[in-house]
Amino acid sequence: MKTFHLPLLCALWALIFTPVTSLQAGETDVLLQILVRKGLLTAAEAAEVKAEMHDQKVEGEGASTPDAVSPASLAATRPPPVRVAVTKPGSRIVDSFTLYGRLQMQYVSLDSDRDMGDTNRFLVRRARIGAKVVLASDWLADIDYTFSSGDFNKAVIGWGGDLGFGPIAIQAGLRKPYVGYEENTSSGSLNAIERSAATRFFTESNNGRRLGAAGYRVGIYLDGNPDATKGKVDGVYYGLAVTNPERPSDAAGAASTGISGINTPATWANLGYAGRVNDLTYTLGAGAGYLPDSGGRVATAGNDLVIYSVYGDVRFGAFRVGGEYLTATVDGGIGAGTEVNPEGFWLQTEYAFNAHWLGAVRYSRVDSDGRGVRTSDGLRSAPSALVGDTLDELYAGFNYDIMGSDLRFQLGYVYGHSVGPNGSETISGVRSQVQVNF
Repeated sequence: MKTFHLPLLCALWALIFTPVTSLQAGETDVLLQILVRKGLLTAAEAAEVKAEMHDQKVEGEGASTPDAVSPASLAATRPPPVRVAVTKPGSRIVDSFTLYGRLQMQYVSLDSDRDMGDTNRFLVRRARIGAKVVLASDWLADIDYTFSSGDFNKAVIGWGGDLGFGPIAIQAGLRKPYVGYEENTSSGSLNAIERSAATRFFTESNNGRRLGAAGYRVGIYLDGNPDATKGKVDGVYYGLAVTNPERPSDAAGAASTGISGINTPATWANLGYAGRVNDLTYTLGAGAGYLPDSGGRVATAGNDLVIYSVYGDVRFGAFRVGGEYLTATVDGGIGAGTEVNPEGFWLQTEYAFNAHWLGAVRYSRVDSDGRGVRTSDGLRSAPSALVGDTLDELYAGFNYDIMGSDLRFQLGYVYGHSVGPNGSETISGVRSQVQVNF
């Protein structure tokens, strides 16, 4: 990530790009005083700039006229220009601007034993770019957009601080409520390339089988002790949110008015603890979401949906073990007047052989309770010919981290097995990925 501090940049732009010999000493002092008064420079920074300008002028004392410092000679010594948008001083104060992104390229080869078209494709899995602006008084704006799918990953305005009972963060906009531990793990940190079949079935868009019960929502979010949520500090963390009930992708986007007749907000809550015992670190937590009018084969007024998640993550030396159990109550889950209670879980273990090589094995299972699940509902890019009732998934692979997760290569074996009233289907093959985070 590259962070630009704009107040200092504005001042240096005015001073450095002015030929030294064209400013008299008094003019320099007046200009610096104005910049300090407007808050664009501190007194210490102004003194440093003045000293540097003095040194530059002394070095060029052999020049008899201002023309002796030519544009060509200045261009030869200046760094490449930084292109940023500068707001009017005094109307907005920008403390920092951060540009970040992610690029993931995949090759997938998955076969079905049901004699159908197999998957053998190169994919631009993610091509994302984001920008974060930190304003004065602990405010921020953060936008993250995926060009490969045409969706926002984040679009929030937020404030963070301490109101006397610990640090909190309040955000308004598009993001994920903290329900579903793996769902809230960054796609750039997934050591098994894709999220598990259980996570995908419960959280991704409702297609008549998957539930769409978590993931991206537009609303208002409160996070208590957010650094503990990210594992940066120990302690209790919690979250509350009120959002639209539907995922934006299920209702024509984040700016739409949603699904006709479905307007009751969803509510979310989570509670967890991040701790340490000697060299062992752990995270334990739970979350729940109540989504009115979001049950049924498609979201239907009068049919509600509730999701629950319990998770744990333990690290000790080179070992890591994590897992999550998910369940839901779906009104009208397989038709009017019915209720289904699908369940799922995933369990993953990892071992870091050294600073560059890491192995990961994950097992996941979905029991749809009669709602139905295809292999493609749980295994991304998989061919699918059968609607089963259960789905088992196995992933085993390794990561080669060239520069941590910021530059990494991943390769793994993928297996899926679905069973239902009409038989079974088995998927097997490989998935690989090259990733750059910046």
